[in-house]
Formats: sequence, structure tokens, C-alpha cells
Amino acid sequence: MALALTPVPASAADFAAGSLVIPMDTDYQDLGMLRAYGLVYELLRQGVPVHWAIKAGKGPAEADFTASATDVASGAAIADHGYRGGPWVIDAVDAAGALPIIEAWQQDNPDVAVHEASEGFSSDVATTLVVAPTIAMMADGNQKIARKYMMAAGIPDSVGDYGWPDTSPDMLDPSELSGPTEDNHRDGALFDAEGDPVYCQFMSMHWGVKDAQQNPQVVAEMRQS
Repeated sequence: MALALTPVPASAADFAAGSLVIPMDTDYQDLGMLRAYGLVYELLRQGVPVHWAIKAGKGPAEADFTASATDVASGAAIADHGYRGGPWVIDAVDAAGALPIIEAWQQDNPDVAVHEASEGFSSDVATTLVVAPTIAMMADGNQKIARKYMMAAGIPDSVGDYGWPDTSPDMLDPSELSGPTEDNHRDGALFDAEGDPVYCQFMSMHWGVKDAQQNPQVVAEMRQS
């Protein structure tokens, strides 16, 4: 999934009635699971903060939080559901800005479920996302695998192309990754002119040991990113 994060200790948060929940358990998000990630990306792309609710120290199959809600699309009531799998939460104060994005997404992706909390609830929050992550792929002949993941989720490249063509500015071949010099390991396409990382996630599919041996500069650049 495109939303790669560094784990941090969870902190408790209170969410008021009217907060929105994007389920990530198979009870309510079975067929819509991949496109739910695309919805989160779209919310972030349009400036809506999203909280990743993960209960600290939870056991296998344990709920991250329990809440009552209504289904945004159908209006069906949901009583005391234990949300599992790391659901996403949009705070009630951001719900008005999020709902038009969600409703538009559900028009094209009706299997994606979103719930509106009918009463307040508390949850641990592992992290809060505020911007859509930047993503690149290695164009080494195996990019079709990563491309299918992004297309299945509905996550576009940086110019808004959902097809991730080989001409995408975020489709980087080994020569672009290597950069023009051998002594500077931050002059390839993963870095800007100041040597700072450009991407939050770099997707490389089945790049093997022999590939690494033949492209040591690519390895050196990737270690710095």
C-alpha cells in the first residue's frame, strides 16, 4: 500500500458524533478494501487530515475501537461495531470538507464503505496524516506489478495519471536513480537539488541480488533516501 509510515507510539483521542470512519475490516470493507486506500489518498490530496486508529498493544483480531454509526451511502444503522484492521477516522470538525469527496468517490466506487459516528467514541491514534505521500516506481521491467497495485487502489502519479504509464515522471529507471556522479549518493532522481528526498515511498518489484551487484550506484542512492 502507498501510505508507508514510520511507527510511532499511539496516543488516545476523542472523536465527536459526526466523525467519519473508513472501516478496514472485512465486516464492512470487504470488496472495497483496496479502493478505501485510494479514498484516503484522495482525502489527503485535497487537504483533509486523516487519523489512523490502531489500538496500542492489541491482540490478534482485537478491535481498535468500538462505535455506533450510520452508513453514509445507505443510512443503515450500525450498533456498537468493533472496528478492526486499522480503520481511518476523519474528525467531526473536518467532516463537512470530507463528505463531498467521499460521496464523489462512492459514485465511482460503490463498494467503498464510510460510516458517520452517531455518538462520540475514543480511540488510540497511531498517526495523523495531513498530506498525500509522494510515490515513485522503479522502471526495471517489473513496474507492471506495482502499477497494478496503484491502479487497483485508485492512486494516481504526481500528475494525476491513474494508469502510471512508463512515461510518468515518477517512473524511474536505474540510470535516473544512479545520478550523474559516483561520489555523490544524493544526486539521483530520488533527491532534489539540495539532496533532500523527493518521495515518501519507492516501489521496487523483484529487483534481485544480481541487479544490485550490476548497479551499485543505485543501491548507494537508495540507502540514502
